[in-house]
Amino acid sequence: VGALRAQSTERGVFGLSVEIAGDGVFNPVIARARVTSVRPGFPAARAGLRVGDELLEVDGRRVPGATARDLAPLARGKRVGESVAVRVQRGSEALSFVLVAVPRSETVAP
Repeated sequence: VGALRAQSTERGVFGLSVEIAGDGVFNPVIARARVTSVRPGFPAARAGLRVGDELLEVDGRRVPGATARDLAPLARGKRVGESVAVRVQRGSEALSFVLVAVPRSETVAP
């Protein structure tokens, strides 16, 4: 039971990195959030996210125009097994994805 309880509170990963551009110092307003890396075999890659995708929404919260403080809880990650809904702009298309967090230590086959 202890192992199950520990795993349910473990923070998971999605296998992507995002570069944030914004204005301000203490609580910047986000102008753009772009995917800069996607780890092969992890949820982001399996869902189809690509380097260069621009984040529009995360869990229904608009990214451009939000403050860093507004989005900070989303940046801290989800627990293993929890999902996040992501909407991105890729060229002229807006695409939606659902990613499910996996353990940091998990090796995921592509």
